[in-house]
Amino acid sequence: TGNKASFSIGNRKDIPMVELNPEYSKADIVFGKAFDTSKSPVKGIYSGSYKIQESDIFKDTPISLKLISEDDNITEAADATVTVIPKNFTPMVAEVVKDYSIVRNAPGKSRLTPLPVGTRINVTGRIGDEYRFKMGNIMEGWILVNDINILPEGAPVAESIIGSVNIESVNDSVLIKVPLSQKLPVSIEQLSNSQISLSIYGGISDVSLIPYNNSEAFIKEIKSTQPFKDVFQIVITPNAKQLWGYDYYYEDNTFILKLRKPPLIDINNPLKDKTITIDPGHGGTELGSVGPTGVPEKTINLAISKFLKQELEKNGAKVIMTRETDKNVGLYERIKIANDANSLILLSIHNNALPDGRDPYKEHGSSTYYYHSQALPLTKSIQKSLVQNLELKDFGIFWDSLALTRPHKPIAVLVEIGFMINPDEYTLLTDQKFQEKSAKAIYMGLEDFLKTYK
Repeated sequence: TGNKASFSIGNRKDIPMVELNPEYSKADIVFGKAFDTSKSPVKGIYSGSYKIQESDIFKDTPISLKLISEDDNITEAADATVTVIPKNFTPMVAEVVKDYSIVRNAPGKSRLTPLPVGTRINVTGRIGDEYRFKMGNIMEGWILVNDINILPEGAPVAESIIGSVNIESVNDSVLIKVPLSQKLPVSIEQLSNSQISLSIYGGISDVSLIPYNNSEAFIKEIKSTQPFKDVFQIVITPNAKQLWGYDYYYEDNTFILKLRKPPLIDINNPLKDKTITIDPGHGGTELGSVGPTGVPEKTINLAISKFLKQELEKNGAKVIMTRETDKNVGLYERIKIANDANSLILLSIHNNALPDGRDPYKEHGSSTYYYHSQALPLTKSIQKSLVQNLELKDFGIFWDSLALTRPHKPIAVLVEIGFMINPDEYTLLTDQKFQEKSAKAIYMGLEDFLKTYK
């Protein structure tokens, strides 16, 4: 601390850096809270910035860092280089080659809507193994290098005039169809559990009429807007109390948003003929957390899931299990099982743990997790039933971007019944009667949800 620091990029030498105020390191984020990981505030962290000038011509130009103290002078090369794209640079267009490729808001950060294969994007930069691309002029996305193919110079930029939006009612779904001249990046957001929006980046609206085509029994309202000059958006409000799952894909250059119609629910037998996928967490070599006497979470998850299967089938549901034995099942294989069965609901059954150094006597209890707004009412209903019927501490409801909460075709909820590392809860979790009671509580929460949102 108290030293002088600077950095250089090519011929731009000794750009000054400032020392930041000492702060505790907060690398560990658990259940939405950041926890200090350093015993004392960390000193000697420096930060600097440089605005690229029009005259700068950097191509794979190295960055060097210099630290000067009373006793020493240290210069190190940064693990990065800088390349500047000139103003007259021919636009770089790429095509997505992996279906539903992961898109992030910054390298390695939060996820955005995955992109279908064939989507065209306008590339504007690269850091490491991720390309940056435009999402209109208001946003940017980041996608892995191996998930796209750079097209030959002169390929048309990713944009399209949008002249129509068509609605089609088929079987148990309503299709929202948007014809384009090429496949463009999209973003789908559930504004609430009963409203959904679609944004098409590079889309320019020429829509003046949207016929409901006898779909008004399901769709209360659909609105088309152009919130920005190169972002086309539609907002759909269904007549139902809530959304029941969606899918999206391209057919040729027509983008299709597929919304599931509300299921027919018998108030006296709400689970009858409903397809429910149960996912017993972990399995095989994936133990999950391990309790004080050595019983792994995977074993308890499977036991509770089997009791839940019996309870649901007894009440008329068609139940799909992602595993019924102690075996390895990949995360995305679990999702595929649920999707292939056209499941209405996906329940992932788990039991919780804490990182080392945390107090399981203070942090414990039942909790539930969701990602899409359509799953929040079911999440609340299951959590309420767990707390009322199991009488464990209410650890809470969490929005969480997990592999088993992100599925959108079914309503997906992840349940953490108790804490494996809390001795009292672990004792209960290893007891067969409590396992049956836990399954019953989840079933009751599911049943109450179906009755409420009929």
